[in-house]
Amino acid sequence: EILLDVVRNDPDSEVRSMAVMFLAQSKSDRAFEAVADIVRTSEDQEMRQRAVMMLAQHRDERALALVRQLAQEPGADEELQQFAIVVLGQSNDSASKEFLRQMYRSTTDPDIKQHIIHSLSMGGQPEDRAWVLERARDPSEPADVRRQALVMVAQHKDVQTDELLEIYDSTDDRELRQFLLFSLSQRNEPAVIDRLMDVARNDPDPEMRRQAIMWLGQSQDPRVAEFLMEIINK
Repeated sequence: EILLDVVRNDPDSEVRSMAVMFLAQSKSDRAFEAVADIVRTSEDQEMRQRAVMMLAQHRDERALALVRQLAQEPGADEELQQFAIVVLGQSNDSASKEFLRQMYRSTTDPDIKQHIIHSLSMGGQPEDRAWVLERARDPSEPADVRRQALVMVAQHKDVQTDELLEIYDSTDDRELRQFLLFSLSQRNEPAVIDRLMDVARNDPDPEMRRQAIMWLGQSQDPRVAEFLMEIINK
């Protein structure tokens, strides 16, 4: 009773947030309904997000079902929907992550796809990053979705150089290729220098050649100075 009264009436938002946290941890039906009511009807967006976060962390199936409903509900508050996707992806609940992957497959909304990619890539698990990398690899995905996936995972050490090179070879999208060149240039590996020199010498796109030369100019590889002189003297 006291917590319910605090949530509804206390003028201090921090106090109300603490009350929501304690309610979300309770297993009583009344407490759950109170938190669910906050999520659905409160005009305080910060309070709604706090309630969603607490429900997702609680790991109670009823609570998770409500958060999943918010994530996919047609016509839902867009900001709250995005937040629900984020907290599901960052949870340690494998069923919630599978829910997001299924949601990704079923939606045609590129914004929702990108929010799911962002959410799962931030979860910290190698298997989540591997799934996101597959989205970057997939030529049937929209170019902006592939770019988002690549941005989220390319700098992780568990993403191999040959995987990035494979994606480079699979796309004609200039922005995606430019980001790949940048990501590759951060790796001090002979295979990267080989590819940058190949692009600088042979790519039909002048902008891609210029980008490759720029990144080569920042390399300490002893082959680069001679190669750049060769390019200059052509």
